[in-house]
Amino acid sequence: MEGKLVYTLYFAQITLKSLPLVGGKNASLGELFNALKPKGIGVLDGFATTADAYRALLAQGNLEYELRSLLSDFDHDDVKELGAAAS
Repeated sequence: MEGKLVYTLYFAQITLKSLPLVGGKNASLGELFNALKPKGIGVLDGFATTADAYRALLAQGNLEYELRSLLSDFDHDDVKELGAAAS
């Protein structure tokens, strides 16, 4: 997968080594899937979107700049302000 952008991975393809690409929860789901499936435990396969997919989305329409501009107005240490803005 090195050098190639990957936007989705099936849980069967994901291990803890995939953590930087899919995040902690999805890496854990991949580990769970790969540990239980061979033991005959019925586990539905799923997929994870990757950090590559997120970055590609932000690159379209200059969304990263827009998000940074919106977030620059907030005090990132003020949890109440951030919570109010998110609701």
